Amino acid sequence: KSKINYEEFFKKYLPDLQQKGSKYWACCCFHSEQKPSLCVDVNLGLWRCFGACNEGGDAIKFYEKYFSVSFSEAVQAIAEMYDFELEMSDEEREFRDDCNKIYELNKIVADKAMDILEGDEEAWNYVTKIRGISPKMIEIFKIGRGGNVPVTEGTIKAGLVGQKNGKYFTYLRNNRILFPRFNEYGKIISFTGRLFTDEDWAKYLHLPDTQVYSKSDNLYGLYQAKKYIKHFKSAILVEGQIDCIKCHQKGFVNTVALDGLRISDAQVNQLKKYTSTFYICVEDSAILTPNAENDTALDLLYKNIKHFIPYAKVYVIDLRKQDGSKCDPDMYLSELTKEEFKDLIQHAHIYNEFLINEKIKNINPKNIEVKNACIKSLIPILVGIQSYMD
Repeated sequence: KSKINYEEFFKKYLPDLQQKGSKYWACCCFHSEQKPSLCVDVNLGLWRCFGACNEGGDAIKFYEKYFSVSFSEAVQAIAEMYDFELEMSDEEREFRDDCNKIYELNKIVADKAMDILEGDEEAWNYVTKIRGISPKMIEIFKIGRGGNVPVTEGTIKAGLVGQKNGKYFTYLRNNRILFPRFNEYGKIISFTGRLFTDEDWAKYLHLPDTQVYSKSDNLYGLYQAKKYIKHFKSAILVEGQIDCIKCHQKGFVNTVALDGLRISDAQVNQLKKYTSTFYICVEDSAILTPNAENDTALDLLYKNIKHFIPYAKVYVIDLRKQDGSKCDPDMYLSELTKEEFKDLIQHAHIYNEFLINEKIKNINPKNIEVKNACIKSLIPILVGIQSYMD
């Protein structure tokens, strides 16, 4: 940090930065405003927005936020800017270089896959007509079509090529639509392939974990949604990637996908940086079926969120049809209007209220035994409520 010329550094990104007294002021580059609210101390290298975003920190934090990069990437970029050689072990340098090579390779594969999709009538029709995904969403989420990948050390490290019985094979072949998976900072770290032909293969295929990707740590759509999650102060949680994309397409841009309604510790902590309010989409009754410990998938999802964010507000959006049959966001938004989905969100029940309503639904109040059993099943829910926010 001692190498940074702070006045020069901040003026590079805040061209309207002007001195007023001992401090410098500019319009905040992280939200829209007419009057300057971002204050910079060029002696200490600290900044603070006193406006809508209320963010602040040092020069490294500013660079992280401005370019949506990680802390280590920000440090490396600023070091290069001031010709400062970072001390790094050979192992650390090798690891960093390997990660960068995977990022570059994945971007090449994604760009090529998008070109292949556009030139493949069957795949293009599947994405745009059968699944109803717009060209704009194809561009935003970098959707493509699979194809052969050469066997190299790089493609093996990136998880694009596997080996079975001594033979190498491409995971994401030309019978799959490719959904690139971005990390929080916009780097493509892996892919999911969705079958679009009638062949007898697994419908979805996730690539193996690599040094830049772990499925349990990654939230699909977070990179595209994070600024909107922060803006709307809430996140919509859906199960699948196409559900996520269709929500964005309809204007619900604060949506992320969990790849099934399970959430890891790392995923909760990622979301924690942006919001403490969550709307969980329930597609069918499977998520409400108790396991051996009498927990449902919805219970486990709720408990994990509350474990890391005790003050979280968790709502449930019930998408099931009147007869209880499955209806995911993709189906719902295809059949009904944006306004109807918006109304569903606005009238979503808080988690415990949803559970209570589920318990008392279709209960015959004249049947004493049934009513008593229902009351007993409600006791654990009521005892577990610790505050009005629950």
